[in-house]
Order: sequence, then C-alpha cells, then structure tokens
Amino acid sequence: MNEAQREFVSYLLRNYVTVGVDELDISRLSTVLTAKYGSLNAATQELGEVAGIQETFISFQQHLYAEDVAFLKAVKLRGVNLAPRLKEA
Repeated sequence: MNEAQREFVSYLLRNYVTVGVDELDISRLSTVLTAKYGSLNAATQELGEVAGIQETFISFQQHLYAEDVAFLKAVKLRGVNLAPRLKEA
C-alpha cells in the first residue's frame, strides 16, 4: 500500500469511528471519496484507477473484520461471556 492509500484507509478508519459502520458500505464509496478529495476525478488522480480504489476499500475491510473474528474466537476459547459487557456499552 502506498502513502496515498494509507492516508485514505486512515480517513476511512476515522469516519468508521465517528460515523459508524455504515461509512464502510461500498455504496457510499463515491460519497466518501468526494468528501475527502473534493471530486471523484481528484480521488483517482491521488489514488489511481477506480478498480484499485475499490480493491483498497474492500481489502481494508477484510483485514479489519478478520481481526475482529480472531479476537472473538480468542475470547470464546477463554470462556469469556461478552454479552453483559456489550449491553453496558
């Protein structure tokens, strides 16, 4: 991943934390790109072809959720019940 792609992924993470999981919906990609770069043309100039931008967007999410799944499996193996803690959040 190049520097521009890393900055884009960082932007996605900040939005994910601030706005929520809906920000990671592929249907919102053009809106996210326009918000960050001002236009889709500017986004492609910075990040490259649309197919590559989509790949970065999807790949980032695969890594994000893979870590969540690994965490939940580790918690389950230790016999920890997260349900009461999740209700408090």
